[in-house]
Amino acid sequence: MITCLFIYTWKILVVDAHVLVQGNVIWRHGDRSPQYTYPNDPYKNLWTDGPYQLTETGKYQMYELGLYLKSKYGHLLSKCYRSDEIHIKSTDLDRSKMSAQCVAAALYSPDNVTEWKGINTPWIPFPLHTTEASQDWFAKMYQNPVIGCPEFHRYLESLQVDEFNAIDKNYATEFSYITRMSGVMEEFNFKNYFLMHDNLLCLQANNYSLPAWVDDQLMKTLGQLSALYVASRFTDLGMKHVKPLSKLRTGVILEHVIDNMKKWIHGEHRLSFIGYSGHDWSIAAILISMGAYNWIVPPYASCVMLDLYKESDGTYGVEFWYRNDSASKPTSFSFYDCGHKCSFDRFLLTASSVSTDGDTESLCNNSNYIDHKLISFVLVFLTSIFFMSRISFK
Repeated sequence: MITCLFIYTWKILVVDAHVLVQGNVIWRHGDRSPQYTYPNDPYKNLWTDGPYQLTETGKYQMYELGLYLKSKYGHLLSKCYRSDEIHIKSTDLDRSKMSAQCVAAALYSPDNVTEWKGINTPWIPFPLHTTEASQDWFAKMYQNPVIGCPEFHRYLESLQVDEFNAIDKNYATEFSYITRMSGVMEEFNFKNYFLMHDNLLCLQANNYSLPAWVDDQLMKTLGQLSALYVASRFTDLGMKHVKPLSKLRTGVILEHVIDNMKKWIHGEHRLSFIGYSGHDWSIAAILISMGAYNWIVPPYASCVMLDLYKESDGTYGVEFWYRNDSASKPTSFSFYDCGHKCSFDRFLLTASSVSTDGDTESLCNNSNYIDHKLISFVLVFLTSIFFMSRISFK
């Protein structure tokens, strides 16, 4: 009896020693209005707040996500906001900033302790961190085909010419059909059809009837194409070059997550929750770089969670989770041979094949990098000659 009690107690201690110490969470904003309208659009005047604005549905989705995150990470946070415990970064766009505010509102619901005196409202202010898009690594990760990473653009474009041509050929009937029915002048293809699909998805998400010419099969086809399109921003569709491409671009997310974890482990800070308020491509980018993309566009309010745990022996481990449905529990996913959970050292080793490791600028500007190396070599060489000549003269 005593032996059994000892074993049972030891098991409790081991379980308790697997302690969550930090969460790094990347989420997509909530439901929003569409960017695009078309000549035959029966809902042209529906979205009075303007394009790409968070809807009431979207606000509820993000508040619900915040409640879930509070249930998982709330024990790491004080009831009152403390800047040394939590940091939320958002892309500098209305929908992502408003989504972050909704998440924060759920994380810090006012009570008797945090009552905002003099204001009779169940809300307290929360500081969000943003950077102007052209200077923001989080935003530039998506925009960099044009700015910031010519080497990535050259590499990816060379891989996708045949892929895009094949898709345009295979789906020519569908592209021609939506062009005709929508009344647009420019022919739809794989590079621009998503504008129409986005419009239809926004209607569907807000329970409006789709135009009569849109049936379930067309929406299914467009959904499959959208999964390809989102992936095509970051990798070849055959996924044969995903690791070197990730190292040039999407690995920058992992670089920041690793830095967050290292700083916690080494006591440089005690941030327990780091949130990144982004977009569908933010989720897709990190899943693709980790070899876990499921070929489904990340839905509104979905999130990827990379959790740091302290183990019973004093070492650290990392777990990977994806929440893409508020009605279901998050699912674990595997990070290549690291699995869905691995030691921190193993995590660093696996991530080294896809993360930028702080060398983004030289990797993205390969020709410039070579020039700088050449210049450095020439300077060293000339300096050596100079000193050698002085020695010989003496």
